Amino acid sequence: MKRYLLHICMILLALCTLTGCSGEDGVPDPSFSREEYRKLLEFRFDGYEDMSISTYQEKAWRLLDQPEYFELIRRFSESETFYACRDKDEAAGFLFYVMEPITAERWEKREFSGFTETDHTNSDDNAMLEFILTLMIQDKDQLTMGEYVDARTDMTGDLKKILQGRTEEQLQNPSFMQAEIDKEIDHLAEQWNSEKLKIAVEYFYRAPEACESDDSGEPERRVYPNGTREDYQSLLALKTPDYQEMSLADFNMALLAWADENYDRMERINCDVGYDDFAVSLTEEERRFVVGSANFSGMENAEYVQSNYTGREEEAPSYDQYLPEKTTAENGRSAWCDLYYQFSWRVTDKERLTVGERDRRIEGMMTDIQRFWEKTELDVLLKMEKSEIVKKLQEIADSCSTGQLVITIAKDHVSFECMDERGTE
Repeated sequence: MKRYLLHICMILLALCTLTGCSGEDGVPDPSFSREEYRKLLEFRFDGYEDMSISTYQEKAWRLLDQPEYFELIRRFSESETFYACRDKDEAAGFLFYVMEPITAERWEKREFSGFTETDHTNSDDNAMLEFILTLMIQDKDQLTMGEYVDARTDMTGDLKKILQGRTEEQLQNPSFMQAEIDKEIDHLAEQWNSEKLKIAVEYFYRAPEACESDDSGEPERRVYPNGTREDYQSLLALKTPDYQEMSLADFNMALLAWADENYDRMERINCDVGYDDFAVSLTEEERRFVVGSANFSGMENAEYVQSNYTGREEEAPSYDQYLPEKTTAENGRSAWCDLYYQFSWRVTDKERLTVGERDRRIEGMMTDIQRFWEKTELDVLLKMEKSEIVKKLQEIADSCSTGQLVITIAKDHVSFECMDERGTE
């Protein structure tokens, strides 16, 4: 359903009552004045939804030719606070979903990401669907702004409904859900594809954790192929000589922009890291950047993006470690211990903490835990309780934490198992 433009005064009044993103003086980003918000909303021309794309562009570009408007829109576009409110604030949504895509350099083809999940309290129990909707304008003189806006909003809404009403059995069957998602995408393509507008959808479906185990004994298959040399060259462009001195805020945003440019290359590299399966030769320094800096920041970005979509508080990212099993044998009988742990970390100030400091702290903790595991005699480990192991791991995590980076290892995220058959008959 088309939404027609209200008078400027009524829009400004609405800005004061929007929930979730209202800051001081009723605006989502108090660094901008009410007058600046009024100037932004001047781009919502009266009856703009009935204008063709080309007509709207001509009017908007005339305004942007004026330095004061160009500079103002640049500042709005670069405001992280304003961007974070795009799904809750009408003015922010208009800028990032309507005006900017249509007036930007590559306006013919624009990508819009989306996310939805089921609502279990434990995030591991939730099915999740991430998608990228691509709108490709074919005829800017015939396609109206309203049709363009409706295509994005309606398709995003329909994609977010796919998980609703599904049984646990259905959600835990990736093949079934893929078929259902593909069916919905085909329906949307039939509904929205025309000589004026083409659409495409890429997606990633994650089943609840309970269904990810495979009892067949067969090795788990990769979802994405290996990353290419071009994929890694594009990522390693972020490995500038001073990247370790960059704040996490700046580096993470640069990485997020890189991921937004090409979703698939990010997933290919993530798959390489997850499976420790690289088809491209990397130097030790490059590998450390990919597995460490980029990987850690990617996980932080995932929590940041999910928080923006769900409206919930940003969760701490987590990372798993399996340590080599320690074994010995005497007279044909064996003894062994193995250890798995998961740690999470929370950054209190991304503006102040640098990439290098974050990496040194996390990698230092992992190294210290591995050193503890390697140097502790097996007979000593066999006498230890899980609670003692957890305490030791958290002590190491605490020693590597700072006021800006807090590393946590919870008891429920540690598996310590031992068996000693040497004394049995």
